[in-house]
Amino acid sequence: MRLLLFCLMAAIFVACRTQGPRQSCAAERAQYEMTLSEQRAQIDSLAQMVNKGNSTMTKVRTEVETLRKIMKGYILTIDSLHRTNQNLGRELDSLKKAQR
Repeated sequence: MRLLLFCLMAAIFVACRTQGPRQSCAAERAQYEMTLSEQRAQIDSLAQMVNKGNSTMTKVRTEVETLRKIMKGYILTIDSLHRTNQNLGRELDSLKKAQR
C-alpha cells in the first residue's frame, strides 16, 4: 500500500511538471490528494482490522495452551488409573488362585 501511495504522489509530481496551466494542475492535485486521503483512511481501517485479528489470535493461542495443559493432566490421570486398575486386577487374580 505504501508503494501505491508513493506511485500516486510521483504521478502527481510528474503531471504538475509536464502541464502548462497551473489551474488544471492544481485541480488534478486536489483530486489526487482526495484519492490519497481516501486510501489512507482505507489503510488505517485495514491496519486496525489486522491489529484486532492479531489480538484475537493471541487470545486463541492462550486458550489452546491452557486446554493442552488440562488435557495433559487428564491423560496422566487416566494413565495412572489404568495402571492402578491393572495392578488391582493382577492382585485379584492372584487372590483367586490362592483361594483355590
